[in-house]
Parts: sequence; C-alpha cells; structure tokens
Amino acid sequence: FGQERQFRKVDLAIYDDRGGVQAPTKYDIEIWRGRSWHKISKLQCSPTLPIGNQWNHCSFAPQTAQKMRIIFHNRGKARSGVSEVMIWNE
Repeated sequence: FGQERQFRKVDLAIYDDRGGVQAPTKYDIEIWRGRSWHKISKLQCSPTLPIGNQWNHCSFAPQTAQKMRIIFHNRGKARSGVSEVMIWNE
C-alpha cells in the first residue's frame, strides 16, 4: 500500500475457465508484520468455499499493515486466477 493502512474486508473476483484455470479449493489472506507474513485468522467468507466467475467476500477483525497477499490452494493441476481484488475498511 506504500504505507500502513487499516482494512477489514477483501473481495475477490475469482476467474474460472473450466479448464486449466479453476477456483482454488481455499485461500488464505496474509499481512506483513515487520519481517514475516502472518495469516489473518477467523475469516468470515461468503461463499464458504471459493467459486469462480463471481465475487467472493471475506471479512475479518480490523488489520493494519503495509502489505497484504492472498495465497491460493490450487485444485489439482489447475491454476487459480483472479481478475480483480478490492480491499475495504468498512
């Protein structure tokens, strides 16, 4: 983000071509704290399992960080894709 920012919600537009790019089996959201990445706990996601070609929403307790990343757990040999990410503090 270039500086510390507070946020509490991430929306993902997950891409799925029903072939080599499919929705992941799950994903984790991590933030950078000092010298390492830390997984955000207690995500409340809708839908519960990621679905392609629609918005996937996750909310959590407010976090403050300069960096955030999303770790996809791919489905078999398929790869995961995302066409848009929105990060909110509301």
